[in-house]
Amino acid sequence: PSFWAMDARRSIKVKSGSSRFEYPPAALDYGVSGTAFLVVRFDRSGKIVDAVVEQVNLGVVDTESRMTVWRDVLGKSVLRGVRHVQVEVPDGLFAAGEQTQVARLPVKFSIDTRGDVPYGKWVAYVPGPRAAVPWPDAQGLTASAPDALLPDMLQTNDARTRRMRDAPSR
Repeated sequence: PSFWAMDARRSIKVKSGSSRFEYPPAALDYGVSGTAFLVVRFDRSGKIVDAVVEQVNLGVVDTESRMTVWRDVLGKSVLRGVRHVQVEVPDGLFAAGEQTQVARLPVKFSIDTRGDVPYGKWVAYVPGPRAAVPWPDAQGLTASAPDALLPDMLQTNDARTRRMRDAPSR
């Protein structure tokens, strides 16, 4: 794996809409947690114009068929919520003539009230299958697995990872 320094001047944050990621009631009732990794396309204004669920990792073990159902439930929830998300785009992110950018956005669903796991501590999860992203300009972004991306990070197509403020994590 590779790690790059984050340039605070080029950080991307959610400007609005992150509260629209709703924990699906069925998943909440059954104590299902997980992280859905979206690949999104956003325009110069920060509007997300398209999204694909690339992978959903679960924090619970169940039968294969039920884990497939839970991945689908969490994935559909983030696709509904991402329509209302607006990102704040820093100056200089888009090249001349470039109208859209692609990025990977993780959305975490957790009922753990203890907060985030401290850095350096292992978190067990069941990785989900990866879906192909149909956009040719996302190939560089999706060449690596999303698993190590933290819920408050947004990875853009230039292979850099940027911290998001006001991250859409629950």
